[in-house]
Amino acid sequence: MPLGAVTRLKFEHDQEEIMMCAQEQLQQSWSFRAAPLAKRVVSGVFVYLCWNRPVVAVDSMLLWPFGRLACAPHCASLAPGQIAAGPWVALCQAASALVTKAVMNS
Repeated sequence: MPLGAVTRLKFEHDQEEIMMCAQEQLQQSWSFRAAPLAKRVVSGVFVYLCWNRPVVAVDSMLLWPFGRLACAPHCASLAPGQIAAGPWVALCQAASALVTKAVMNS
């Protein structure tokens, strides 16, 4: 193996170690651990404040197979096409998790 290849492999190994140390430091930081808790608290406050009100209104055809789930637990008081706070938060959390995963892996 030529000397240049060995040097390059050593450099890549050192870079990997640096990245791993940086990730460990980030995961041990207080803000990294507090972010999921803050997300849950904000979501909980939002659901509490908007519990019996529609959050979003769309055409009822867009919600066709899931219209009753989107207005749960207030289907009797909400018009067709209106989405309650609970299902809206669940949808947003699922979508944000997928977007975050896609961005972090790219």
